[in-house]
Amino acid sequence: MSKDKKRIDSRMKPPPGRTIKSGAAADTLDDLLRFSFKFYDADHAEFHCKDREPEYFRKLLERIKELSREKISSLTNRKADRVLRFHPVDFADERVSQPGFSIAGWEEYDEDAWQFSLSKSENGRVHGFLIENVFYVVWLDPRHRLYSKD
Repeated sequence: MSKDKKRIDSRMKPPPGRTIKSGAAADTLDDLLRFSFKFYDADHAEFHCKDREPEYFRKLLERIKELSREKISSLTNRKADRVLRFHPVDFADERVSQPGFSIAGWEEYDEDAWQFSLSKSENGRVHGFLIENVFYVVWLDPRHRLYSKD
């Protein structure tokens, strides 16, 4: 398997529980957002940050710190926030450059894909999926290429 088509081991099964879209319990929605890099794909051909300056990583960590203080319910129910841009990703949208995350055995979580921005107009987006109150980071997209399909 090539580096660019690296897949996550399909033996890693999702934890029990419901996802946000399928209706998480109220107590889950009131929990603070947490992050996991369990599925982070650092070697993706389009979504990598190999050429980023240290300032990019500072902004990434600052945004994660900020979001870690938020309840998942406030993020997923928020009206359009032009700075944060925390919203679902629809891989069926013709503007989206990828068919899904391509995580073997986890394809159903493509339907629970979300993204958020690092800053208002720079530094791109972070893409992943939600299970209860955990945002699983899959791709860092500093060039905002997910929605740039030609």
